[in-house]
Amino acid sequence: MAKLNIAKTQYALSALAKKATVSIPYSGSVFNEFVIELKKGSVEELISKAKAKGIMPGLNIGNRLLVTFTEKKSKEDIDALVELF
Repeated sequence: MAKLNIAKTQYALSALAKKATVSIPYSGSVFNEFVIELKKGSVEELISKAKAKGIMPGLNIGNRLLVTFTEKKSKEDIDALVELF
């Protein structure tokens, strides 16, 4: 299960790192969560937009978002989150 969490997290990290609207402020190793920073807009706006689509995007930690990926998240869930940015 741990390998699955790592794989899903790496998939999400790679996809989000390609987005021009997002930066990844920390470059250390990750297990199943990491922080993203929005280059434009607010985290609150993103959370509202996500919730309207039935997506729980993560935890607001001061214009940064802590996102978590576990075995319960499908590739489609991750792709839907990435498309919000």
